Amino acid sequence: SGPVFGTLSDRIGRRWGLALVFAVQAAAYALAAANLPVAFLYLSIGFFGVAAWSIPTIMIAAVSDHVGPERALGAFGVITFFFGVGQVAGPAMAGILADRTGSFSSSFAMAAALAVVAIAVSALLRPPHRAATPAVGEARLASGQ
Repeated sequence: SGPVFGTLSDRIGRRWGLALVFAVQAAAYALAAANLPVAFLYLSIGFFGVAAWSIPTIMIAAVSDHVGPERALGAFGVITFFFGVGQVAGPAMAGILADRTGSFSSSFAMAAALAVVAIAVSALLRPPHRAATPAVGEARLASGQ
C-alpha cells in the first residue's frame, strides 16, 4: 500500500495523498463500527489493508519535501515518536470505550471521526517553503491547472 499511495502522492501532492489515505481509513473504521452484515466487515478489512502502510510512506516524502533530505531522518524521528504515542494511547482508549459500552463499535466510530479530522488537517497542509522540486500535483495546484 505504501508504494501505491506514495506514487499517487507524487502525482497529486502530499496533502491530497494523505487526505485520500485518511478517507479510505475513515471508511474502513466506519464500516467496522456499523452493525452491518459480515460482508461489510471484509470490505472494511480490505480498505484498511489498502491504506495501512501508506501514512508512513507519504510522511517520509512530505518531511523530506519540507526540511530537505539532509534533515529528513531527524524530523521523521520526531514524527515517529508521536506515531508511537498514538499507538500506545489509541488501543488503551479503545479498550476503555469498549469496557464502558460493551462493544468495540464506539472505538471504531471514534477512529473514523479522528480520521475525518485528519482529512481536514491534511487539506490544510501548506506546500514546502524551501527551494525544492514540488510534487507534480503540488506544482499543478500552485499553477492553477
